[in-house]
Amino acid sequence: MAQLVRVLERECPPGRVSSGVEQRQGWSRGYVAKLRKTGWNVSLLKLLQLVEGLEIPAGVFFGRVFDARTDPVGCLRAIERQAAEQPALEALAKATWKLEHSTPLIGSKVPPRKARLEDLTRSSRSDQRKRLRCTQKYQTLEFMQQYLAYLDRLRYERPKTAAWIAEAVATEIVELVVADQRERLELQCLALGVYASAKRLLGEFTPAARAIGLGLELARRHELEASRAALLLRGAYVLQDHCEYDLALELLQKAQIIYSDLALEHDVSKVLVDRGNMFVQKGSYRRAQLVFERALDTLPLTDEGMCRWRLAAYHGIAVASRHLGQLNKAEAYLQDAVASAGQQGGAVLGKLFWLQGMLAVDRREYAEAEPHLLEALRLFTTCDDPLDVVLVSLDLMRSLLAQGKRPAAISLAKQMASLIKQFKGNKLAEGALLQLVEGGLSGEVNEELLDHVAASLAKSVPNPNHAKLQVE
Repeated sequence: MAQLVRVLERECPPGRVSSGVEQRQGWSRGYVAKLRKTGWNVSLLKLLQLVEGLEIPAGVFFGRVFDARTDPVGCLRAIERQAAEQPALEALAKATWKLEHSTPLIGSKVPPRKARLEDLTRSSRSDQRKRLRCTQKYQTLEFMQQYLAYLDRLRYERPKTAAWIAEAVATEIVELVVADQRERLELQCLALGVYASAKRLLGEFTPAARAIGLGLELARRHELEASRAALLLRGAYVLQDHCEYDLALELLQKAQIIYSDLALEHDVSKVLVDRGNMFVQKGSYRRAQLVFERALDTLPLTDEGMCRWRLAAYHGIAVASRHLGQLNKAEAYLQDAVASAGQQGGAVLGKLFWLQGMLAVDRREYAEAEPHLLEALRLFTTCDDPLDVVLVSLDLMRSLLAQGKRPAAISLAKQMASLIKQFKGNKLAEGALLQLVEGGLSGEVNEELLDHVAASLAKSVPNPNHAKLQVE
């Protein structure tokens, strides 16, 4: 019981965490403080509700209570086993085995015509798949590396499309690439990694963990150290989504050591950003600030390919600073991030504007928050993910209500009707959105309804960290 109390005190400190639990569980303000005064001497049912409100899976929570340690890769394997084998995963495993035991194609590594990425990516996803399979100029190592990097960026805004094409690349295309065996195996590891990360963003953790496992085994057998490190990073985020922050940090440390040994300094800087994100999720905000600041000191200013990582560091410092009550510092970093965002896509830029809006809400400057939240909403509507659209809409409605703009809040609630079909099969999310739309139709949109909808959505999402204010 003493250990149980220690874990609860650590995971549910007073302040923002406690108020978040109360909001998600529909409890009155200050209710968690009352539970704390009892020394957490509550019923098992109430304890489970508290753990649920903390967004920690019960198995993970009680594992911490009983200090049931496991290794990070073993935890990934456990996630793999949470669902039955799927045809797509069987096809990935078969294609990986075939590639590993096949003879590389013999031919020139210089195609008759140089392929341009934009010539392919302008077409539909099915046409891209067909052209990759049938057009020789796309079947080169250089082009496929560029194309998979494009898919890795695309997954932030079109995770379904990125996963679908990455699966095709791993099962059909890599074997056609004219390259030596080591290069093709590295390409396969990259394709598996992109597929895994896209599936993770969709909340499909079993295929994500399985693809990462396939890649790690392939990289281990053939001593593909850089590929192994990249897959460890992707695996760390899957563990983060299961609240296994310490295990995730172990994978990040392993990746950082590998990159350091290989003298890949830019990749070491990227890992620092990942570690900073993990400390934020763990609630170690001061540690997160220090790691993000170190990352900014080492990330190159002129390399456009590193822009996303600089934005992630800026954003991460802002999130940590907000939690520490340092709102001016958070705002300063966000302004730097928006100014340097360049051509970054909607999902990344949207989260920057979203956090700017929430900082204004924290200061009760609702009129200032409104344009930031509106811009975030506009950017999110161009992406695949309806959950971000709903969550930022809830924050925007709160801002509108605080300004006395009830008609605008009611109108926005009605517009949520168009998103209900995108949550088909998720009855909790569907029900929450229906209540919101009904509130709009009846003109009864208030803070209590918005809190209830937000709490229901939090329970309905398979990934507890999905749509949090974080740029990965």
